[in-house]
Amino acid sequence: FHKSLKIYEETKNKKGIGDSYNNIGMVYDYHGDSKLALKYYHKSLKVYKEIRNKKLMAGSYNNIGFIHKSMGDIALALEYYHKCLKIFEELGDKRGMATSYSNIGTIHYKQENFILALAYYKKGLIIREELGDKKGVAQSLSNIGSIYKIQKELLSALENFQKSLKIQEEIEDKQGMATSFYNIAIIHQHKNELSIALGFYNKGLKIFEEIGDKQGIVNSLSGIGKVELLQGAIKPAQEKGVRALKYAKEIGFIDQIKYSAGLLYEVAQKQKNWQEALVMRNLEIQMRDSIASDENMKAIANQQAKYEYEKQKALDDAENEKLIVIEQEAKEKQQVITYATGTGLGLVGIFLFFVINRLKVTRKQKGIIEKAHHSLEEKNKEIMDSIIYAKRIQSAILPPQKVVKEYLPESFILYKPKDIVAGDFYWMEHKDGKVLFAACDCTGHGVPGAMVSVVCNNGLNRSVREHGLTDP
Repeated sequence: FHKSLKIYEETKNKKGIGDSYNNIGMVYDYHGDSKLALKYYHKSLKVYKEIRNKKLMAGSYNNIGFIHKSMGDIALALEYYHKCLKIFEELGDKRGMATSYSNIGTIHYKQENFILALAYYKKGLIIREELGDKKGVAQSLSNIGSIYKIQKELLSALENFQKSLKIQEEIEDKQGMATSFYNIAIIHQHKNELSIALGFYNKGLKIFEEIGDKQGIVNSLSGIGKVELLQGAIKPAQEKGVRALKYAKEIGFIDQIKYSAGLLYEVAQKQKNWQEALVMRNLEIQMRDSIASDENMKAIANQQAKYEYEKQKALDDAENEKLIVIEQEAKEKQQVITYATGTGLGLVGIFLFFVINRLKVTRKQKGIIEKAHHSLEEKNKEIMDSIIYAKRIQSAILPPQKVVKEYLPESFILYKPKDIVAGDFYWMEHKDGKVLFAACDCTGHGVPGAMVSVVCNNGLNRSVREHGLTDP
């Protein structure tokens, strides 16, 4: 690729230069050198902007977003994924849109916003099925299975993973097959079918090692180590954990460092090596907090609202342009009629002058009234759009009815906010065999109250998840 880059630079072929930068970035990305990959992806983006090739720009945005996601910079990842999606929507590129939906869904998945994640994954699946994109369909099924896995719907999760694997075997997608083996192993591990889980983990590891996928190798090693630890094989589990952490640090991926550190923490506990346990636990918490920080959560909410707002604004602007054209055509027709009438009624000059004068005054008044009315409607629509976006964000933090019913089967929820959004919200968490729930009222009404409710919900989550509080 460096040789081809040199030739393209000598011939001043800008597209070739951009493509070479992108390919070099992909090689560094594949080998786990995130910083160099990011450097070359930005170089390719700069060239593509110069030649105004939107489709190639979208590809660079997508690649940059992936690197930022892997490095734990969630806000930047989401920003670049939205830029990518916006271009694909402008171009009507359905395949690109499906990829963007999948990537954005993964961001929300990492932040444990599973409702939004599932919505984006399903959007991507529908488009990929329409296009007959088998590889994409398999990926979407795998993503949806991951959501069901988190929600403890193991049968649904396993069904999606198996469907995904069947397609990947059909199209001989080795990386996809390895990922499906890994996912299926996790389900069997949750079902305490440890021997079956170990078999699938090893199948996945073998393929990941064949294709040199370090991220997949780390995930598989961590999974195998967990199962071996459950089976009482502490030393082999420790060996897997050490290898996994070494690879994870080489590629600099936050999630993988967290997984391998978590495994070594459990191993150190079993060995009663408290000093090592503390080091690994601190590393695991550090990686977790860098992914799910308050700043990232706020930035994601802002990015999502900004994307929805800009998308709606673009539609509104297009509609307004049409209305302006129609109104202009109507005015031009009215002028033609006025001049024709003036010519035909020339013999009644004084009377005609009076009529035309009054018509102008009336038209001017009408224009002022219409303009004021239009402005009022537009402002009202903007306000309502903002409130609806706030409602979406607030709804995303509320526990789903299905989850509430799972832990409190004879319960019901009566939620009737005074306005579209309000400071009232309900909350539920499951911790150490206890079901914690609350009905909360925050200071403020409307959008301000809803904003406060997001902060308060996060406070409750942190109290239980980070600080381990269970006493009301």
